[in-house]
Amino acid sequence: MKIYKDIRLYIYIIAIGITSFMLMIWITPFGSGVSPDSVTYIEGAKSLLSGQGYSRDGSPITHFPPLYSLFLAIVGIFKNDLVQASR
Repeated sequence: MKIYKDIRLYIYIIAIGITSFMLMIWITPFGSGVSPDSVTYIEGAKSLLSGQGYSRDGSPITHFPPLYSLFLAIVGIFKNDLVQASR
């Protein structure tokens, strides 16, 4: 019976993931909105991809945490459009 419960848990997790993905695509049909904060994160990801470190216009970004930009840079390795990658 434990195996049956484990399989049900995996099915629930997969169903929640698929539902979340479909909802995200549905509520953002034109992509994610770009605000001044998100521009900074996207520029930080572009600078990471170009090997310039976490910077904007040549100076280090100190007021924004780098984890989201790092995630965007990792996704940006596989997808060229960082705005769509942030979606």
